[in-house]
Amino acid sequence: MRNRDVIIACVTTLILVGLVAIHSNTAVSCGTNPLNNDLFCRQATWALLSFVAIAVFANIDYHSLARRSHFFLLLTLGALVGLLVFGTPRNGARRWFCIGPVNIQVAEFAKIAIILYIAHFASRKKEVLGEFWRGVLPALLVLGVTFGLIVLQPDFGTAVLIVTVGMTMLVAAGVRWKHVLLLTSVAVPVLFLLLRMREYRWRRLVVFLNPWSDPQGAGYHIVQSLIAPAALAAASDRALIVIDEESKPTLSRIHPHTSPPPSRSRRWPRPSAERTPPRASSGRRTRRAGR
Repeated sequence: MRNRDVIIACVTTLILVGLVAIHSNTAVSCGTNPLNNDLFCRQATWALLSFVAIAVFANIDYHSLARRSHFFLLLTLGALVGLLVFGTPRNGARRWFCIGPVNIQVAEFAKIAIILYIAHFASRKKEVLGEFWRGVLPALLVLGVTFGLIVLQPDFGTAVLIVTVGMTMLVAAGVRWKHVLLLTSVAVPVLFLLLRMREYRWRRLVVFLNPWSDPQGAGYHIVQSLIAPAALAAASDRALIVIDEESKPTLSRIHPHTSPPPSRSRRWPRPSAERTPPRASSGRRTRRAGR
């Protein structure tokens, strides 16, 4: 199996898992019939379109896309600038172009454009990647401009993700570690300042590190993901019956806080070793019986 087939198989699996998750989470409110579930049908439509896109781009030579990476990058940066003016505001952010029923999030295209540009840049400039001014700074400027335009939407998480992916590609291409450490020493204070500028960003970081600080609010989903394995163990504790060496049905104690309910219909006899031995008859009764 070629690498392309492995990537296509992984993407297809993720898409199908997403469809199953959406149907499972909305079955109570929208019904068990997938055709009557608007959210599922909408996601399934986009999934079909994505399969068509996979089939098209899988037969396109990616080298031709790399040669046009500058065009894609300039187009994406122009769209990010236009988004700040003509984008549709939602919940205090301008992240989408709304064209009829279609919503276009430009930051998603910025991810692809940055990957194409960094890959093409690293392949052309591999001889000078060890130099800061000619090998690191041009790519760093592109990442910085993209980061700033996305933060202004604001979409801090996507901006950090794009910069992280771009720097990882540069490191894999051969950028020196001393340059990486220098950039990291500058980036950490900047990121800390951006986190403190907005309370919800800082709160999100605190909840990620300690979800129990707000288990019913911002940390709800993280807490539930931690509780899920324990709940599964508790369910297995009640369902699994093990026959021990004395042929006595008992429940396996997987979860320490779970105990089997008492049975009222039937009591299992205790093992012979635990039974109370019969009392010995007294001497007075023995003598009377002898008489």
